[in-house]
Amino acid sequence: MSWIITGTQKNKGLLDEFSGAAAAYSLRNLSLLSNPAVVRVRRDNDDAEQDFTAAEVSDGTLAAWVGAGNNGFVQTWYDQSGNGNDATQVTAANQPEIVSGGTLVEENGNAALDFTGSQFFNTSVSFNNALISVFAVNTYNNVLQTSGLLGAQNSSSDFRYMIVNPGFVYFGNGSNYYAIDQRGILNLETPVLTTAIAISSQNRQIFTNGNASSVNTTNYSTGFTLRISSRYQPLNKPAQELIVYPSDQSANRAAIEANINTHYSIYP
Repeated sequence: MSWIITGTQKNKGLLDEFSGAAAAYSLRNLSLLSNPAVVRVRRDNDDAEQDFTAAEVSDGTLAAWVGAGNNGFVQTWYDQSGNGNDATQVTAANQPEIVSGGTLVEENGNAALDFTGSQFFNTSVSFNNALISVFAVNTYNNVLQTSGLLGAQNSSSDFRYMIVNPGFVYFGNGSNYYAIDQRGILNLETPVLTTAIAISSQNRQIFTNGNASSVNTTNYSTGFTLRISSRYQPLNKPAQELIVYPSDQSANRAAIEANINTHYSIYP
């Protein structure tokens, strides 16, 4: 086994250093020990589909394949955890856009998937215990009242992880949610790094751009299958990375956030 060396530092991918994720979706390569496809894209001029690696997304290969003036939509956002929990959407109208008019969709200089309301992914990621750690990079809408990154796939009203304009982050389900006021901390309409950790069904904490909240002890239930872009309140903005652990990652939280922020340059 060998690592890619830059100067005197050994650079490890996030999943190389922090293993055990249930699912990991990104447009960058989360492991430096492999070079997997990160997305399967459909181009709208002929509905052809093709897989692309992170390098092919960023180096212009994807945009060239989609073609000048054409649009590219993601049919599969591949799970890089090794568990095969790919995020999929076979209905064309519900696929998020990654190339618009021949140009790669980007947020803050990094590739992104654009959710504009009806776009979402279903996954096979199920959680039936209280231990959950979520790390996400996405943009939230400052115009719509609500903008939800994650939801329960099998419920029209159940949500797990979202933000509500003008800056309340929610983590919970049904009426047993945990809301914290992040007004003045979050800069909406730009990428945000949000972490939500449930140590138990009565011990949850949220971090936005490294800022911690107090611990919440309101009980909430578990047992759901993950959907990307909430059914109840859709994301309506771009998403770039989502990593979910079926465990308490409190001890690794700061290091995982540092890895993510080094790539995306979200906050100082």
